[in-house]
Amino acid sequence: MRRPVGLTVLLAAACAACVSATSTGPETGPGPTPAARGGTFEVVVSGLEAPADIGYDTARGRLLVPLFNAGEVRVYDVARR
Repeated sequence: MRRPVGLTVLLAAACAACVSATSTGPETGPGPTPAARGGTFEVVVSGLEAPADIGYDTARGRLLVPLFNAGEVRVYDVARR
């Protein structure tokens, strides 16, 4: 995943079995994300069975994804570029 400028919104979708991201740039200011205005989400991680409430470790650049049905948490390093 590329590191976007501005605020990043991560979304876990159990029905799509993935975690996706969209971002706002400094030029967009507050308000709806580009996805809410008709933009798109980029799939960050796919093939996840029942992803639950995700977390993001900003200090280490890691995405934490609990898998509800499996009873486990997977950790993914997210590239900072």
